[in-house]
Amino acid sequence: MTAHAAPACGRWRAAVGRALAAVALLAGVVAQAGAHTGGTTGFAALRVEGTTVRWSLTLPLETLPAEWLKRTGLDDPARTPDFAPLLAEVATRVHLASAGGACAPVPRSADATSGASRGVTIVIDHACPAPMTRLVIRDDLADTFGDGHHTLAKLEGDGMPAEPLAFAPDRREIAVDLAATPAAGPTSPSGFFPLGVEHILIGFDHLLFLLALVLRGGDAWSLLKIVTAFTVAHSITLGLAALDVVQLPSAWVEAVIAASIAWVAAENLWRRERPRHRWVTSFVFGLVHGFGFSGVLREIGLPSDGLVWALLSFNVGVEVGQALAVGAVLPLLLWLRRSRIERPVVRGLSAAVLAVGVVLTAMRVFAP
Repeated sequence: MTAHAAPACGRWRAAVGRALAAVALLAGVVAQAGAHTGGTTGFAALRVEGTTVRWSLTLPLETLPAEWLKRTGLDDPARTPDFAPLLAEVATRVHLASAGGACAPVPRSADATSGASRGVTIVIDHACPAPMTRLVIRDDLADTFGDGHHTLAKLEGDGMPAEPLAFAPDRREIAVDLAATPAAGPTSPSGFFPLGVEHILIGFDHLLFLLALVLRGGDAWSLLKIVTAFTVAHSITLGLAALDVVQLPSAWVEAVIAASIAWVAAENLWRRERPRHRWVTSFVFGLVHGFGFSGVLREIGLPSDGLVWALLSFNVGVEVGQALAVGAVLPLLLWLRRSRIERPVVRGLSAAVLAVGVVLTAMRVFAP
């Protein structure tokens, strides 16, 4: 080996090492998505009345693991659903306490939801020992529905504005000072901003779609057009749906979102040349993703006062979460564009994303 060949060999090994690191990081996103149905979300409303807190929880059908679909009878259209076991389970997973001590759960009802979104609504009253100046809420539903489960909630009562709350497997307990006016009600932009960030970061299907888009998105200018088109498109339909101007069945929306992942990943595989107008694909499917984002606001509810600010703040939160996700992989993508291993890396990751998209589409189309 010549003196010139040795440094070249060293540079090649370093390049391969960086490439493998890029693949590992990007593949981790796909592997995490494929490990579970990902980012399931329940929607709760907590109503404070005297010494009682009513917890109303809506669980979309896709939130329920197969075990609970079977136990409730939701897996068999011929059976009359029995929600009593699910009601009892939720009562043991949600804990409330006031300054006077723990609140006693009193299960009230569990019924199938009506409308476009199929699921179950569970109502539990919590009787607290003393008037509440401080309320501690603990949500352990992830122990029942899996580590990908989150609960988005709003806390409200007479004389107090609604306050959005977000529970996650690593953030199970929240304390609220009821004696003070909540600092972040829905009339404040900060009230719905964290919900927007939370929703995009736990929404692995949205992130997988973005990953598939940018894998063969071209240079920095092309990537900017793709992300901007997605942002503009989903902002339009998010606003229209949240304001009840246009509504689509949620089951249809979720199925098309899954299909959009598979479509873009497949396009990455079958097209030899780099897509020249990928921003158009981003815009078209972004319109559908916007309806998906709006589901959170429909469940939580937008306030009559400060409606525009609440909607804007939620959308800004979504954009910030999106920017964080894209920014995390952007340097690696730009480096891949200049490397010799771009094609095999892109094809391998696209194949993995395609598999997840196909499975997810089938699950949502053929859900009971």
